[in-house]
Amino acid sequence: MPLERLAMVLNSSQVSGQGQLSQAAKIVFADGAMAPFRTVGRASLVAWFLQYSVMGCVFQVCDRALSRLLGVRCIPYGEELMRRPDESAAPMSPSEQARAAGKVVLAPLLSGCIESSVSNRAEAQRFYGIDKLA
Repeated sequence: MPLERLAMVLNSSQVSGQGQLSQAAKIVFADGAMAPFRTVGRASLVAWFLQYSVMGCVFQVCDRALSRLLGVRCIPYGEELMRRPDESAAPMSPSEQARAAGKVVLAPLLSGCIESSVSNRAEAQRFYGIDKLA
């Protein structure tokens, strides 16, 4: 968190000239050594949870929801990846191929949007403070 805040301040117009790193450190730690940690809110915790442990699950939920909505098969996961493809399955119709291709594009796009929206709010909260973006 302090490093993230330091990086955001360094990339902003709040510092200029020589000694930008020390200027940014003074801004980040102006209210004490624990100041950067006081800007961590619920959105930050949800963002870290999504980023580091659940992003695959969010993708699977999006994939399964879109598969049901579009009437196509889910992308294979886990043990399914180690099995041979089913040679006896009927070939996909052009309509089904188009829906499956659309789903393959939409599933990562949708899951990335979900993760990004939560993460962006958390970043803004950490930068501007919880009281300004609560």
